[in-house]
Amino acid sequence: MTGNHSCRFRWRRVIELVSGITLLACGCAIYLLFRSKSIRLYQWFEAAGFSDVLVAARNVTANISLPDIIVYSLPDGLYCAAYILTMDAVWMYEHCGKRFVIVCFVPVMALIHEMLQGLRLAEGTFDWADFTFYAIPLILYFTFSKETFFTKPKLNLQ
Repeated sequence: MTGNHSCRFRWRRVIELVSGITLLACGCAIYLLFRSKSIRLYQWFEAAGFSDVLVAARNVTANISLPDIIVYSLPDGLYCAAYILTMDAVWMYEHCGKRFVIVCFVPVMALIHEMLQGLRLAEGTFDWADFTFYAIPLILYFTFSKETFFTKPKLNLQ
């Protein structure tokens, strides 16, 4: 493998990690700013000493009204996408089969759980928006990474 090809994978890894962290932060921001204060994430931030910051941020966004699909479904899709990107970056140098299982495990479980809710075999309420937001990151991942997904980059320790 040429040095240029190895550099391409290294930059891809950095971009995936930064993108994953960004998507996670966006999902958390929606939860913290627009969801109930009773959610566990809010409680964690309060316990970490961020109460004043959270109150100030919620005051700034208090008059902003977002559609329910953004508040209740989009964050889970963002978390799903963050997981996919992060796991792909972390496991980039692994065999394609192992990487496939690791990258797809959580999103597929989310889709299965949503379907089981629709069949009333799992707690919760089936929602097409949730299902869609779980599926989109998987579809995009396989659409845009198929050329590199089936290529295992060689680890270059230079």
